[in-house]
Amino acid sequence: MVIVFTQQIGSIESSDASVRISALIISDTAHPSEQMRGVRFTLESNAGLDHVFQDEAQLAAIRGDLAEIEAGIPELKANQNAPYRVQGTASCWMPPRPVCIMCPSYRVGPDWSGLTLGAYGGPDFAYPGRKPSELVELIDRAVIELQAQRAAVAD
Repeated sequence: MVIVFTQQIGSIESSDASVRISALIISDTAHPSEQMRGVRFTLESNAGLDHVFQDEAQLAAIRGDLAEIEAGIPELKANQNAPYRVQGTASCWMPPRPVCIMCPSYRVGPDWSGLTLGAYGGPDFAYPGRKPSELVELIDRAVIELQAQRAAVAD
Protein backbone atom coordinates (compact mmCIF):
# COMPACT_ATOMS: atom_id res chain seq x y z
CA MET A 1 0.00 0.00 0.00
CA VAL A 2 1.18 3.47 -0.82
CA ILE A 3 -0.32 6.89 -0.10
CA VAL A 4 -0.99 8.59 -3.45
CA PHE A 5 -2.73 11.67 -2.05
CA THR A 6 -2.92 13.34 1.33
CA GLN A 7 -4.30 16.77 2.21
CA GLN A 8 -4.64 18.08 5.74
CA ILE A 9 -8.12 19.57 6.01
CA GLY A 10 -8.12 21.06 9.50
CA SER A 11 -8.08 20.31 13.18
CA ILE A 12 -9.95 20.64 16.44
CA GLU A 13 -7.85 21.67 19.40
CA SER A 14 -8.30 21.75 23.15
CA SER A 15 -5.88 22.49 25.96
CA ASP A 16 -5.20 18.75 26.31
CA ALA A 17 -5.80 17.21 22.88
CA SER A 18 -5.96 17.73 19.15
CA VAL A 19 -7.45 15.86 16.22
CA ARG A 20 -6.11 16.49 12.72
CA ILE A 21 -8.29 15.51 9.78
CA SER A 22 -6.64 14.58 6.47
CA ALA A 23 -8.17 13.44 3.19
CA LEU A 24 -6.30 10.33 2.08
CA ILE A 25 -6.10 8.15 -1.02
CA ILE A 26 -4.21 4.87 -0.70
CA SER A 27 -3.31 2.64 -3.64
CA ASP A 28 -2.48 -1.06 -3.72
CA THR A 29 1.09 -1.33 -5.08
CA ALA A 30 0.23 -4.62 -6.84
CA HIS A 31 -2.95 -3.14 -8.36
CA PRO A 32 -2.51 0.66 -8.65
CA SER A 33 -6.04 1.18 -9.96
CA GLU A 34 -7.47 -0.22 -6.72
CA GLN A 35 -7.70 2.62 -4.24
CA MET A 36 -9.11 3.32 -0.81
CA ARG A 37 -10.39 6.85 -0.22
CA GLY A 38 -11.22 8.29 3.14
CA VAL A 39 -10.16 10.35 6.09
CA ARG A 40 -7.36 9.84 8.57
CA PHE A 41 -8.03 11.17 12.06
CA THR A 42 -4.83 11.76 14.01
CA LEU A 43 -5.67 12.00 17.71
CA GLU A 44 -3.03 13.36 20.10
CA SER A 45 -2.86 14.29 23.75
CA ASN A 46 -0.33 14.32 26.54
CA ALA A 47 -1.42 10.75 27.30
CA GLY A 48 -1.19 9.22 23.84
CA LEU A 49 -1.46 9.14 20.07
CA ASP A 50 -3.89 7.25 17.87
CA HIS A 51 -4.83 7.12 14.19
CA VAL A 52 -8.15 6.09 12.70
CA PHE A 53 -8.83 5.70 8.98
CA GLN A 54 -12.46 5.78 7.87
CA ASP A 55 -13.29 5.02 4.24
CA GLU A 56 -16.01 6.86 2.35
CA ALA A 57 -18.77 4.45 3.45
CA GLN A 58 -17.68 4.69 7.09
CA LEU A 59 -17.65 8.50 6.82
CA ALA A 60 -21.36 8.48 5.99
CA ALA A 61 -22.00 6.41 9.13
CA ILE A 62 -19.92 8.63 11.40
CA ARG A 63 -21.62 11.75 10.01
CA GLY A 64 -24.97 10.19 10.98
CA ASP A 65 -23.66 9.30 14.45
CA LEU A 66 -22.36 12.84 14.98
CA ALA A 67 -25.66 14.39 13.82
CA GLU A 68 -27.57 12.15 16.23
CA ILE A 69 -25.28 13.11 19.10
CA GLU A 70 -25.60 16.83 18.25
CA ALA A 71 -29.40 16.57 18.17
CA GLY A 72 -29.36 15.01 21.66
CA ILE A 73 -27.23 17.69 23.35
CA PRO A 74 -30.15 19.87 24.55
CA GLU A 75 -31.83 16.90 26.26
CA LEU A 76 -28.50 15.74 27.68
CA LYS A 77 -27.89 19.20 29.20
CA ALA A 78 -31.48 19.50 30.49
CA ASN A 79 -31.39 16.18 32.35
CA GLN A 80 -30.06 17.03 35.80
CA ASN A 81 -30.59 13.60 37.40
CA ALA A 82 -26.88 12.76 37.36
CA PRO A 83 -23.85 15.03 37.58
CA TYR A 84 -22.14 13.38 34.61
CA ARG A 85 -23.98 12.40 31.44
CA VAL A 86 -22.68 10.92 28.18
CA GLN A 87 -24.25 10.32 24.80
CA GLY A 88 -22.35 8.10 22.39
CA THR A 89 -23.06 5.88 19.43
CA ALA A 90 -24.56 2.40 19.22
CA SER A 91 -21.90 1.36 16.69
CA CYS A 92 -19.25 1.61 19.42
CA TRP A 93 -21.18 -0.44 21.95
CA MET A 94 -19.91 -3.96 21.35
CA PRO A 95 -19.50 -3.97 17.54
CA PRO A 96 -20.02 -7.37 15.87
CA ARG A 97 -16.30 -7.74 15.21
CA PRO A 98 -13.17 -5.93 16.37
CA VAL A 99 -12.64 -2.97 14.07
CA CYS A 100 -10.81 0.32 14.15
CA ILE A 101 -13.67 2.80 14.08
CA MET A 102 -14.07 6.30 15.41
CA CYS A 103 -16.16 6.45 18.57
CA PRO A 104 -17.47 9.97 19.22
CA SER A 105 -19.43 11.03 22.26
CA TYR A 106 -20.59 14.18 24.01
CA ARG A 107 -20.12 14.55 27.74
CA VAL A 108 -21.82 16.88 30.18
CA GLY A 109 -20.59 17.41 33.71
CA PRO A 110 -20.08 20.03 36.37
CA ASP A 111 -16.44 20.60 35.37
CA TRP A 112 -16.73 20.59 31.55
CA SER A 113 -18.93 19.65 28.61
CA GLY A 114 -17.84 18.79 25.10
CA LEU A 115 -16.85 16.34 22.42
CA THR A 116 -14.75 13.25 23.06
CA LEU A 117 -13.21 11.07 20.36
CA GLY A 118 -11.36 7.81 20.37
CA ALA A 119 -10.76 4.67 18.36
CA TYR A 120 -12.83 1.69 19.48
CA GLY A 121 -11.06 0.19 22.49
CA GLY A 122 -8.54 3.03 22.69
CA PRO A 123 -8.15 6.06 24.92
CA ASP A 124 -10.54 9.01 24.79
CA PHE A 125 -9.39 12.43 23.64
CA ALA A 126 -11.36 15.32 25.18
CA TYR A 127 -12.38 18.57 23.48
CA PRO A 128 -14.21 20.68 26.08
CA GLY A 129 -16.55 23.27 24.62
CA ARG A 130 -16.45 21.69 21.14
CA LYS A 131 -19.48 20.24 19.35
CA PRO A 132 -19.90 17.27 17.00
CA SER A 133 -20.98 19.63 14.19
CA GLU A 134 -17.44 21.03 14.10
CA LEU A 135 -16.10 17.58 13.23
CA VAL A 136 -18.88 17.07 10.64
CA GLU A 137 -17.80 20.30 8.94
CA LEU A 138 -14.22 19.03 8.64
CA ILE A 139 -15.39 15.63 7.36
CA ASP A 140 -17.54 17.37 4.74
CA ARG A 141 -14.55 19.42 3.59
CA ALA A 142 -12.46 16.23 3.33
CA VAL A 143 -15.16 14.51 1.24
CA ILE A 144 -15.24 17.51 -1.12
CA GLU A 145 -11.47 17.24 -1.51
CA LEU A 146 -11.72 13.50 -2.25
CA GLN A 147 -14.42 14.17 -4.85
CA ALA A 148 -12.23 16.85 -6.46
CA GLN A 149 -9.37 14.35 -6.68
CA ARG A 150 -11.66 11.77 -8.26
CA ALA A 151 -12.85 14.37 -10.82
CA ALA A 152 -9.26 15.42 -11.57
CA VAL A 153 -8.27 11.82 -12.31
CA ALA A 154 -11.34 11.35 -14.54
CA ASP A 155 -10.42 14.38 -16.69
